Amino acid sequence: MVEKSSEVNNYISTLLEIEKDWMIYFINYMRENHPELEEVISFKMPTYKLGSGKLRNYIAFSPAKNH
Repeated sequence: MVEKSSEVNNYISTLLEIEKDWMIYFINYMRENHPELEEVISFKMPTYKLGSGKLRNYIAFSPAKNH
C-alpha cells in the first residue's frame, strides 16, 4: 500500500476483512492514479478533494452496513 494519510490507514485497520480488501483496492487505486488529490477522512470515510473554493468537489467511499 502506498503511504499517504495515516488517518486513512487507521480507518482501514478498523474494518472487517472483506471490507478491508475492497477498501484497500479502492484507496490504492486513488493513491497510485491520483496522487495529486488531497486524501482525508471526512464524515468517517476516506475522501479525496478535487479543486478549490466554489469549484471544489469530493470523491468518498465506504462499505455501507445495510446496502
